Amino acid sequence: MTGEGSGYSVSRAVAGDTLVGVQDSVLPDSTGGGAVMSNTTEPGLCYLLYLYFIPYWLFRDVSRGDQMLREQNYRYNREQRKYLPGYLLKWAVLCALLLASHYLAKELAAQLPDWEQLLSIWALFSGISFTAGLVLMSNIMVAWSFLTFMH
Repeated sequence: MTGEGSGYSVSRAVAGDTLVGVQDSVLPDSTGGGAVMSNTTEPGLCYLLYLYFIPYWLFRDVSRGDQMLREQNYRYNREQRKYLPGYLLKWAVLCALLLASHYLAKELAAQLPDWEQLLSIWALFSGISFTAGLVLMSNIMVAWSFLTFMH
């Protein structure tokens, strides 16, 4: 942590419990002529999609630390379980779209023989993605059930 006026603020890292210094987006100009924009990095699209679709960043590891820390992390995880149905709904909608995309690609491949190879790859990709989505949905359901019903 740094003192006031240094141009840094402290924020919690998403992946862990460590504190990281992030430079403010607007720094005072040394000439007194206004503010100057700094070179801060914005999170990328892949990172934002990860935060939007994958719920595991919300939870803490309960297998490390002493007994009191593990119990505290378990209580924290039980509080965070309220977000899991929202993630489940996102994946249900995405899986429905992937399944519809799979059947659309198969139908188009039957009607357009010249594009059959490309559409088969599209059907393969959407089918595999649908299966991976179902696996993730089952994982989210098990995590929610465990955190809700197991004491």
